[in-house]
Amino acid sequence: MKKRSLLEQHVLEQTLFPSEDSEQWLAYVCLKEIYPDLTYWSYDGYYCHALADYSVNLVWLKDEIIDWSTKEVLHKTDKMFWDSSRAEICKVWLRVNGETYKTKREWLGFK
Repeated sequence: MKKRSLLEQHVLEQTLFPSEDSEQWLAYVCLKEIYPDLTYWSYDGYYCHALADYSVNLVWLKDEIIDWSTKEVLHKTDKMFWDSSRAEICKVWLRVNGETYKTKREWLGFK
C-alpha cells in the first residue's frame, strides 16, 4: 500500500466512507495544513463542531467567528458551522485570517 500524508488519507477516507461531519472535518484538515495551531471543538468528543486558533484568538462557534479574548463578533456567517461545506468553511476562515488570492497562491507554491 502506498504511504500517504495525513491529508491524503483523510480525504480518501471521508470520500469513500463519509461521516456526518465529513465536510467540516475535511475543511479542518485542509486548513490545518496552512494554520498549524488550528484545532477543533467537539461537543460529543467525536465530531467537528467548531474551529479555534488560539494563537490568533479566533473561534468559529455556531454562526459567528469571534475574537476569543474580547468575545467580539468579527464575522457572522449565513449558516451554522456544522451546516457549511468544506469550500464555504475554507473560504470564510481564509478571508477572516486576511488571506488574499496572492497569499493563497504563494502557499500552494504557484508563481
